[in-house]
Amino acid sequence: MLMGIIKEYERRNYFHIETFCVMPDHYHILLRILSNKSLSQIIYSINSYFAYRHRKQFGIVRIWSRNTWDVWIRSEEMYWQKVAYVLLNPWRAGLVGIPYSDYPYSDISEWRMTYGIRFLNDIFEQYSRGME
Repeated sequence: MLMGIIKEYERRNYFHIETFCVMPDHYHILLRILSNKSLSQIIYSINSYFAYRHRKQFGIVRIWSRNTWDVWIRSEEMYWQKVAYVLLNPWRAGLVGIPYSDYPYSDISEWRMTYGIRFLNDIFEQYSRGME
């Protein structure tokens, strides 16, 4: 449901998704803003619409914590660090066995098909040092 909402906002040309990963209790999205909407407006729209749909379907009142972190990408190196961080998240959490495995709630398979395993291994090795 969450990815459907995010993709819908992308189709409205609010932003372009560079990479994403939905985890069991949070999500990561690296996006490029294409509209006059601010990052906080975009995230608020996604989170509130998802909460509304989730509440309507499952009756759960509170979904999101109040904590949201945003980071502005300021260099190419930082871009690749964030891509590696997002794509490696399921592996670091123990949800997949190897770093470039398919994880159904991320776009790692698209990255693997577009760039190949060697490229992914290179960015993981080069840009994931120091990740916790």
